[in-house]
Amino acid sequence: VLRDMHLPPGFGFHPSDPELISHYLKRKILGQKIEYDLIPEVDIYKHEPWDLPAKCNLPIKDNKWHFFASRDRKYPTGS
Repeated sequence: VLRDMHLPPGFGFHPSDPELISHYLKRKILGQKIEYDLIPEVDIYKHEPWDLPAKCNLPIKDNKWHFFASRDRKYPTGS
């Protein structure tokens, strides 16, 4: 987990929405390798919101976390 690594001073992870979609989400969907495990896969429905920061792979100070999560549907054919 990256949170246990020694990150260089000034390291930050602040991708734009287009970067999140084109670089990370698209690769995840296509099963392509993502070089660094910066965005963990978390079942967000099984955790309380205040427990989510501990699931993050990076030490985040700005209260903005990124996770891959499957979308649960309330009804199998709808929302």
